[in-house]
Amino acid sequence: MSKISTVVAGTAVAALAALLPSTAQAAPSQLSADGNLHAYLGAYRTSQCAQWEGNSSDWGSCANVTHSLWNNGVDDGMGDVLVYWGTGWTGAYRCINTGTVIDDLSTVTFNRGSGGGRGQTLENNIASHRWVPSGTC
Repeated sequence: MSKISTVVAGTAVAALAALLPSTAQAAPSQLSADGNLHAYLGAYRTSQCAQWEGNSSDWGSCANVTHSLWNNGVDDGMGDVLVYWGTGWTGAYRCINTGTVIDDLSTVTFNRGSGGGRGQTLENNIASHRWVPSGTC
């Protein structure tokens, strides 16, 4: 009887697998690096506000409204990013490794540097960034 149950269970699993879509979407962190830092207005990388290939001393309309980030930089020696509390790369900062996705910036704080912002969450508090050598973080 146990052999029959095993065969029935195996057939049911195979039938279910046949009903599921056969293509899968790669998660953003598994896609090829595009060399940009992506900033999003929503958590979990929704509603992109901007993307930058180079440094930005002032995030403009994206300053202090960001809820998630993706460092999709190329690991070419300058792949890590420092995000700053103030414009002009001032105040406290946080280092974001190449390839890192932070879906909820309310869970991460500015942990380096002196001046304004140290200990505050990154959510709604980033105003500038600059690329730094890989391994800085």
